[in-house]
Amino acid sequence: MEAYLPLRWIAEQAGHEVVWNAAEKRVEIVVTQKEGGLTVLEPGQLSAEEQAFVQSVYKTPGIHQKGDLFVIARGEVPHPGYGVKIAGTEWSWEQLIVDVKWTDPEPDKMYIQVLSYPYVAVRAELPPFTTILFRDADTKKELFPTP
Repeated sequence: MEAYLPLRWIAEQAGHEVVWNAAEKRVEIVVTQKEGGLTVLEPGQLSAEEQAFVQSVYKTPGIHQKGDLFVIARGEVPHPGYGVKIAGTEWSWEQLIVDVKWTDPEPDKMYIQVLSYPYVAVRAELPPFTTILFRDADTKKELFPTP
């Protein structure tokens, strides 16, 4: 029994490009995924609807999603010396792994004592059927695992 697969379609759905290499006289599949596939966003880069979403979730610890927009929220902290940043990304087959770093206050630095809610908003441009995993940059364990 023979099975035929639409290889071009499969490759394109995975975010790759199919090209003809004239010098080698062969078809090649070129990985065209953007490095990281993730864009860290500033508030001015968000639509009014996205800004409203961020405002509704940034105080609640966790990973919050609306379409391709993700908000990684640390929750309440005692001052602005604490933060959240994206430490790096890597691809693992059909999964984008995002390392998130909780930043802590600098030693011997004074901070105004005011409640803060550190978060980072990112846009993930993922090929179809790709998942995303947010993990702690230090422990490599999933952030906010689901029970």
